[in-house]
Amino acid sequence: MESKPYPISSDDEHNDELAAELGALRGGMLTQVPAAPERFTVLPCVDRPALSIFDTASGRETIVPLYAAHAVVAALNELFSD
Repeated sequence: MESKPYPISSDDEHNDELAAELGALRGGMLTQVPAAPERFTVLPCVDRPALSIFDTASGRETIVPLYAAHAVVAALNELFSD
């Protein structure tokens, strides 16, 4: 699966080449995160390398660092899969 760059607002502090490389690295990490169960909405944060996970059943939201996102979403799949 080809990854899309995942830029964040702090990339503006870096030169264009470094910002592109960081965005590509984060994009590659996003492709490794499995799909979450239907009750959860998962979106990348724009201000930091993290994912926002919203539980539509409870109305609660949490922010998960990108490095931990794969494990967290995999755990949600184990707990809430149909």
